[in-house]
Formats: sequence, structure tokens, C-alpha cells
Amino acid sequence: MLFATLCCAQALSGEDFTHPLGFALIDTTVGDVQEAFGRATVVEEGHHEHTVCYIWPDSHAVITFMSQAEGLCGGFTMEKYSRKPTGGCPTIPSASVQGRKLRVGGLSLGMSL
Repeated sequence: MLFATLCCAQALSGEDFTHPLGFALIDTTVGDVQEAFGRATVVEEGHHEHTVCYIWPDSHAVITFMSQAEGLCGGFTMEKYSRKPTGGCPTIPSASVQGRKLRVGGLSLGMSL
């Protein structure tokens, strides 16, 4: 007699996709990100869109947040770099990222297949 058990991974909550690095996309402003990660140059682009970028400590990752008057509006990117970006992307202090991971919706930056 053969017995089989199916095991399923627990489904992710919607919050795993809408709160990258612990920031609520709609409710967070660039100022909120700067309070958490430190001052960074704010670049204004497009229709009142403000952008800030940071280097994640001890990694080859740059993260960028974009917001308009109503919050981040889904404007978040993280990417690996081969050459450190030049310009106004400061490195986040290690203490500021404690407990945060470069993960969004169960996906990690640089994960393999």
C-alpha cells in the first residue's frame, strides 16, 4: 500500500507585495523613507514625482523609491549592480536595515531558479 502526503507552501498575504522593506506603498512618502534610511538627494521628475535611491549595506543592491503627493504609488525598485552607482545614492546605515530583507512577495534579489 502506498501513502502520499501533499505539502503546500503557505500562501503569502497581500501585504507581502504591498509593503516592500516594511513601507506601505500607498501611504509612505519619500520623507518617511528618509526618516528610516537617512537623507538622500531628492530628484524631481515628471509630474511632481520625487525619487530617492540608496545602496543597501554589504550588498550589490540599489533601491529606489518614488512618490507623488499621495504616497509611493507603487514606485519601488531594487536591482543588483556590477559597478557601484555614482551620484546621490548614499549607503544605508546597517542599523537602519536591521530586520529588513531584500524580499518582495517571497522573491529575493539575486535568487536563483
